[in-house]
Amino acid sequence: MCSFLGLPIELMLQIIALLDVSEVLSLRKTCRVLADSTRMKAVWLNQLRHQQFDLLLPFNARDLESSTKLPTLDIERMAVSTHLSQRDWPFPCSKSLSFVGISEGYHNILALIPLDQRLLCIYGDGAIVLWELVQADWNNLEETIIPQRARWELGSEGPWTTAVAFLDVFTNSIYAAVTRYQDG
Repeated sequence: MCSFLGLPIELMLQIIALLDVSEVLSLRKTCRVLADSTRMKAVWLNQLRHQQFDLLLPFNARDLESSTKLPTLDIERMAVSTHLSQRDWPFPCSKSLSFVGISEGYHNILALIPLDQRLLCIYGDGAIVLWELVQADWNNLEETIIPQRARWELGSEGPWTTAVAFLDVFTNSIYAAVTRYQDG
């Protein structure tokens, strides 16, 4: 009879690949061999690959090819963070976004594009602002995140009437289109 620990590492990694993040972390607590196995980059890249199809990954994890260049601990943190976000998602979410300490001149948001630590807002009054999101502890998912200061701002002479924006993860770009009413 062969024990699990007696299996070749390649076969052990294939079995670990069938587990979800919480099961991998639980397996890590059983013994040193499994703890070392669950700290391998292949395990966490596999977790990101599975999460990619169902969950909203952090911006720098959406392109798996570039993720392979990250340190293993960073890849593990992204996978665990995404798993925790997904696990806690069924809890009620706030229906509104609070902009604390921001000028009253910004109102009538036409489009929002959330990024990892930034938020692009297209306002009806003719402004496009990329806000820097501030949080004391990015590892604490419960803490409130607030747009604190403008990272980049573009103004217009008149108000926008319509706006659309989207994030292209493959080119790492944001595309925005705006229209406004012009006399004559």
